Amino acid sequence: MRECSECVKILLVADPQILGEKYENYFGSWIARWDSDRAIQIICILLHRYLEKTFSRALKFSQPHVIAFLGDLMDEGHIANAEDFERYKRRLDSIFSMPDDIMVFYFNYIIFFSPLKVNRLTRTMPEAPKDAFLNDYAERNTTNVILSHIPLLFTPGSFVQNIKKDDTNVAISLLARVSGIGPAKAKELVEAGIKTLEDLKKHQDKLTHHQKLGLKYFDDFEKKIPRAEIVQIEKILKNAIKELNSAYLVTICGSYRRNKEESGDIDVLVTHPNYISKAKDEKKKAISLKIIVECLEKKKLITDTISLGSTKFMGVCQLPEDKSKPFRRLDIRLTFHDQYYCAILYFTGSDLFNKNMRAHALEKKYTLNEYALKRLTIEGRPGEAEKITSEKDVFKFLGLPYKDPKDRNI
Repeated sequence: MRECSECVKILLVADPQILGEKYENYFGSWIARWDSDRAIQIICILLHRYLEKTFSRALKFSQPHVIAFLGDLMDEGHIANAEDFERYKRRLDSIFSMPDDIMVFYFNYIIFFSPLKVNRLTRTMPEAPKDAFLNDYAERNTTNVILSHIPLLFTPGSFVQNIKKDDTNVAISLLARVSGIGPAKAKELVEAGIKTLEDLKKHQDKLTHHQKLGLKYFDDFEKKIPRAEIVQIEKILKNAIKELNSAYLVTICGSYRRNKEESGDIDVLVTHPNYISKAKDEKKKAISLKIIVECLEKKKLITDTISLGSTKFMGVCQLPEDKSKPFRRLDIRLTFHDQYYCAILYFTGSDLFNKNMRAHALEKKYTLNEYALKRLTIEGRPGEAEKITSEKDVFKFLGLPYKDPKDRNI
């Protein structure tokens, strides 16, 4: 996929058509609803339903800045009452889960005497059914639905351009790609007349330290990191940290651990057998993330610091032996040894895999997060943390077969 700093990538999702409940009563329709909806969490775990899984993969592959949903979102949205409509909306949002920094458009295809153009665009999901819709399912005008797709079928280029015509939204989407700038800050900047990266460079007084670094390394941060490069960085990281103390454990998580060929950034977890959650403060202080960062700076791996706390570092790195390589985003988390393997599981991902694991844990009366696996009490509150000495322990407690990280790309 072509990379371009000024490009806006748009993912088009056509006709999701989540099934209705009132008139979809043909033989076997209950199976279709069971397969395509997110109504029951355990079904999601077992089937990874078609829509959610496919959308998740499309999202990760395309990494869009804008998503446009094109018509026919719900089969029976036009006849639903307010309560039914809200339930359909929750199902739709659950299936098409996406990060908050992606701009979303919902296009409603409603044709009134003109089959050659789209008459209405709504940027948010309507709160309730519109009176303009026919109330009788049997009298639905399917001809208009067919005609409404003509602009997309025959003039997809101009259709996409209609999305991009709104300069404000395109500018917000562009600025939100700068590391440290969220949608709210991007909107604030655009309202102040700052709409391009060049504008942003002229108004750096409006930016935080993090945002200035995001702007400085914008082009590099947009580039994917080849697996071979992370292998080199991993070697430097582990060797340097183990020079401080050979007992340190270091794991690079994320898509790299899932055996992907490319990654967006580098997420590192570090722990030490003496660094446990119940240890006294004096003993905890002996394990210092600051010392680790200073060591990596001396090795010329870390080039910039975005933030540094007692347990988390955010910064920038570059292969020291090859200054032609891009600068990369690097996060390092210092994790308690007794929480390390739950953290590895969580930060390895994928997001959907984690969601499914947490849902299954609840089915088994556990709660699971990046810190611990805890059995729920009769009152539904988390109890004591289970002793976890490996990722396999988590799977075992939940009655699941172990999944290798490379098999968690769902």
